[in-house]
Amino acid sequence: MLIKQKSSPIPALISSSPSRPAWAGNWLLLILLTICMWVAIGCGYGFGPGEVKLPPHAKNVFILMFDNKTTEPDIGAFFSDALGFEFSRSGVLKVTDRTRADLIVEGEVVSLKVDTISYGQFNVPLEKRAWMTVKVRLTELGTNKVLWRDDKMSWHYEYLVDVSDPRAGEASLREAIRQIAKNLAQKMHDRMLAGF
Repeated sequence: MLIKQKSSPIPALISSSPSRPAWAGNWLLLILLTICMWVAIGCGYGFGPGEVKLPPHAKNVFILMFDNKTTEPDIGAFFSDALGFEFSRSGVLKVTDRTRADLIVEGEVVSLKVDTISYGQFNVPLEKRAWMTVKVRLTELGTNKVLWRDDKMSWHYEYLVDVSDPRAGEASLREAIRQIAKNLAQKMHDRMLAGF
């Protein structure tokens, strides 16, 4: 009677080749991955073109309401509020008034563009895309040294259009603006604190 031997799902640790054990390749891969991990986390995490070096004394940040160069009201407040939320959530810098701040964030909503991206019957708009561009900079208040800046940050958000209610379309645009502000605020926060 022949007994069929089942193959083990675990790779053999003994190699038939005397020159190199079977497990040697796995250990080499593990060592390389470990080194890559140390390099990645050793100096903080990096986003964008340059790493920000915050002054060691910097504990508080003031967020100025963003200037709004668009015709849509309240966008500047959306950005300031969203960025304030990100700093409060992370706890790396405390959001304060200008008199107690070590750093200041200033920004400008440069443009808001809305395009129709899909149409229904009789060429009725069904879906739109809001695309926004902002400028932002982080400055040390004591020295007026610009620590980080980005003049072309942009994000977009797609939303459905309710053709039966024009007011719903305006509400959808406002929600799109809030979502863009939220996503860009996360991006700004992470880039500003990339070297912290």
